[in-house]
Amino acid sequence: MVRILQLIAKVAFILPFVFPRLGLAEEVSSNWINTDHTSVRLFVTNLEPKKNIKKLLVGLHFKLKDGWKIYWRSPGDAGYPPKINWNQSENISNIDFKWPIPSRFSISDIETLGYKSEVVFPIYLNIKDNTKNTLLRADLNYLACNKVCIPYATKLFLNPSTEIARDILTLNNKLITKYLAQIPIIDNNSLFKLKSIKYTRAISETVNTIQKGSLLIKFQSSRPFKNPDLLIEGPELTFFGKPNFDISKNKLLTTIMVPFTEEDNTSLINKNLQLTLIDNGIAVETNSVVRVSNTLSNNSIPNASYSLYFILLIALLGGLILNLMPCVLPVIILKIFSIMSQGGSKNIVVRKNFFANALGIIISFLIIGIILSLLKLAGSTVGWGIQFQHPWFIVGLCIIIVVFSLNIFGIFEIRSPEWVNRRTGLNLSSQNSQENFSANFFNGAFATLLATPCSAPFLGTAVGFALAGETWEILLIFIALGIGMALPYLVFCVFPALARKMPKPGNWMQIVKKILGLVLIATALWLLNILASQHSPMISILVFLSLVLLSIVLILRNKIGKLSGIIYILILIIAPMSSPYILEKSEKINEVKQNTIWKKFIVKDIEKLIFEEKTILIDITADWCITCQVNKIGVLDSDEIQNYIKDNKIVALRGDWTNQDSQITNYLQKFGRYGIPFNAVYGPKIPNGIALPELLTKESVIKLLQGASK
Repeated sequence: MVRILQLIAKVAFILPFVFPRLGLAEEVSSNWINTDHTSVRLFVTNLEPKKNIKKLLVGLHFKLKDGWKIYWRSPGDAGYPPKINWNQSENISNIDFKWPIPSRFSISDIETLGYKSEVVFPIYLNIKDNTKNTLLRADLNYLACNKVCIPYATKLFLNPSTEIARDILTLNNKLITKYLAQIPIIDNNSLFKLKSIKYTRAISETVNTIQKGSLLIKFQSSRPFKNPDLLIEGPELTFFGKPNFDISKNKLLTTIMVPFTEEDNTSLINKNLQLTLIDNGIAVETNSVVRVSNTLSNNSIPNASYSLYFILLIALLGGLILNLMPCVLPVIILKIFSIMSQGGSKNIVVRKNFFANALGIIISFLIIGIILSLLKLAGSTVGWGIQFQHPWFIVGLCIIIVVFSLNIFGIFEIRSPEWVNRRTGLNLSSQNSQENFSANFFNGAFATLLATPCSAPFLGTAVGFALAGETWEILLIFIALGIGMALPYLVFCVFPALARKMPKPGNWMQIVKKILGLVLIATALWLLNILASQHSPMISILVFLSLVLLSIVLILRNKIGKLSGIIYILILIIAPMSSPYILEKSEKINEVKQNTIWKKFIVKDIEKLIFEEKTILIDITADWCITCQVNKIGVLDSDEIQNYIKDNKIVALRGDWTNQDSQITNYLQKFGRYGIPFNAVYGPKIPNGIALPELLTKESVIKLLQGASK
């Protein structure tokens, strides 16, 4: 008996050396770590056996008691996913943790994503040096939930070999292969193709800064949908609910409505989301940027159903109507005088001058589109007219207006560069020449600049669609806006004989021109008043004195000679000294803007008022918005509307966008608007709100208020 025991001992000692791979059986898996509700281990496999293995495939294996679950990487409304720290491991790098398709768990209004019963997480590990020993030390933290949730923390240890016998690992291979098949495919358009993803604006903002809204998503499939599900991952503090699917009759297209909540004013607009569409055991991951949809407003939000061709037509009309807005009229009238003076000119001269006007407008709109695109790509706020929120722009525009008015009075002449004169063979700068290409070009650019504080019908729709789209869409639509505004000039380019049918010029034209010059000076004073309301009267005074000095230099430039250049530079130094940042804002001025009817606009108040079944009239305005002032004087602040608001106990909220205000910006974007004026009505019958057109009438406002009330 003793001899038999001795023989067994010798064999046991010799076997690991004769058959070294037998000793790996215990090293292909860590020990099971058991709790009252879970069991977890690490195991290693290799589906691609090579002599020199540089990548390991490891499985994190969970077994769960009945009723217990762990969570997916984006757990939903509650919970957190398993997390592993590999810092104590040796000879590994580039950990790639894979997540199999989770299950959806719904309890009341709480939606979570995770796993029950059993799950294996495949993990790819790169081996730095296959000649060295590899040690896996994993600090694992996870949350297991049933009726209650229990956090667990454990350590897993595994010492795998880089030369593993496949016969030993067959069971592990089969297990991990099962879950590898459940890993989502990355952006496989041959199976599921994302057609669009749109943001439908949140209803309002609650007192605790939580907003509710929904996403409208369309997917196309190469095979009929059976029982699809959609998982969405996005910014923190955004939580997505259970999707609702509307599958087409041929079952190849589905429209998905996904509710969500946002905290801390987090906006999904222009944010990137990761979408995982699951159907019949197959999942596809894709990424896309959220755009704006029109499902709640009836007039201004760019609808997903709008084609780009339709929007371009809208942009043409909006640009054309801009010519009739009060901000552009002084320049337009001057252009009419120019037409009159060209009645006897040659057709080629008329064509060149009006082409220069049109070119100035179109290029200016293109430049605006480029600037807005760059700002959008940089993550800045974009919108029509927002440049008037910046004092530097107002100061620069004042300088341009003063110079332009002096040009009208014959004191200052806009000259074209000499290289232009040489290349064209024309004296384009000559005041006496009807071939003044430069003056006409700048006239068009100036008209565009003055048009930006005005909003015309159709303009909001076109701009909203553009700024919610890609860069090329922004540029294309802004070019269309420019062509629309330049259309009257282009008509004279095509039909120059029309200039001869205009009234004959006379001395009366010079008198009217002088009056228009005074109107432009009044415009500069109006801009200085805006600057004062934004910051301080002292700022406006300093800028005014700088402009006066500039005018004196231009008037006396021939007498003071070279000194004019020095004074010119000094003026450009004085103007920056009037930066609004050297003085504090004047709160007193801002307080004067409110009256007894209009209360201060606060987004979070809307939902409370809707809950109280109040009818609400919203007015977002700014001192620099001319269309806003027209709406206020002619409609909103009229006795008829004011009395109607009082008599019917309507809550009137007015927001001031003269200065930058992120609250107002986010609110406008939820309606797909990127400019003002903006007016909306809420009520018991319209809890989601309806936006009004840019130009208001008393009848339209009262009719909508009546329709919103009980």
